[in-house]
Amino acid sequence: MPFVVFTLLVSMAFLGLAVDVMRTIHAASAIQYASQASALYSYQYAFNPNGTLKSGRFENNVLQELQVAGGSNGVAWNQAPSGPNGPTTQSPVEFDASDVSVVQNANDAGDYFLQVRARRDGTNGLTMYFLPAIFALNSILGLPSPPNLRQANPFRTTEVIVQPATRIGAGLSRNMSPIQADSRQIGVATFPLAISNKQFAIASQPGQPLSSYTIDLVSSKAPGVAAADHIQGAFVNVYGTGGLQYYGAGQGDVALNQLYGTLSYFSNANAANALPPAVVERGSKVSAFDPSDPIYQQQAQTLLTPRLKTVPIGSAAFYILPVISDNPSFGGAVNKVVGFARMALTEVRVDGNGVVNSFRCTIGESYPMANASIGTALASVPSVSGTPIPALQAGEQEFAPRSFDGASNSIAARPRGVVMAPALSPRSIVGGPL
Repeated sequence: MPFVVFTLLVSMAFLGLAVDVMRTIHAASAIQYASQASALYSYQYAFNPNGTLKSGRFENNVLQELQVAGGSNGVAWNQAPSGPNGPTTQSPVEFDASDVSVVQNANDAGDYFLQVRARRDGTNGLTMYFLPAIFALNSILGLPSPPNLRQANPFRTTEVIVQPATRIGAGLSRNMSPIQADSRQIGVATFPLAISNKQFAIASQPGQPLSSYTIDLVSSKAPGVAAADHIQGAFVNVYGTGGLQYYGAGQGDVALNQLYGTLSYFSNANAANALPPAVVERGSKVSAFDPSDPIYQQQAQTLLTPRLKTVPIGSAAFYILPVISDNPSFGGAVNKVVGFARMALTEVRVDGNGVVNSFRCTIGESYPMANASIGTALASVPSVSGTPIPALQAGEQEFAPRSFDGASNSIAARPRGVVMAPALSPRSIVGGPL
């Protein structure tokens, strides 16, 4: 009889481990995923598509999107084991105001860390079926029993910060039937104006006093102005034509029509001649348009300059500009994209012939913009299997992930004027039981 009793107790213990403990571990894993997915999604929607902060409290704007993930507008994104009805019960992972915290970076006053908690408690707490029986004899023997034996309440907290974006998604058309595009993504893509990292690397350093810059459209015959507030730039072809080159050329009528079409996308994404830009990421190789090309000058007078006058310009007109590794190259040469700048185009300047020769712009604060994301493994441009996103080279560190100091548990300040995207924080956030 003692052996039988001992065997039954051991069997009960293993049954409790198999059913109660493992179910709790599974629930903790499910809510951790829900916390991460929902936090990454909701962070960006505290900002407008162009990266400006939305009015109202940051926490409230995030919570509105978290509740969408929790099923406020339909089906919840994530389910997780819950109680008390049975070991197979699942319920939506929902969020309320108590699950949202916003922390300001001590090293950067304008930098926000978002912490989102997912949990199983209350009516969603996990009922323990066998663990209470394991400790049933404790009261008879006068031994203490662990607290909360009858219900487990695991929770997981995810912290999201912003890191320099490595990929900008393709532009979306309003007419995507039968798929309905998210209207917040329409009209947001890579603007076909590239700037040189030779000058932007200095402008992006925190603490730089200048806020306004001139982007000179340089040519094969006319270099840009060598001054602290001037950056060399050029129109580039970011329209996807496929193949290993992936993007269109930078010479000829076809290429200029593609440039005209992508500029049209930013003035009216639903226009008949609008061509949504293709996906652009670090390592993309784009062709630049040479303003000294006679065909370019002719098209610029009749098409490009009038089209640019319809593109929104002003202090709030922020665009995603590809940053190329060196000053623009022409004549069939390609320019390598190393990152993305967030700049507001405030003025378009033309020469005596009506050809655009420069832009005046304001460097933006490094916030996430719609359509920006972080890819850390394989490249999608060009579409060749197994091609990794290239590593950054010397002088391109403004586009590297921000450094984390484990000793002080702090994260470095953001660079200036860089397009950011939500990312999981390198800081460790302690979760609940199991």
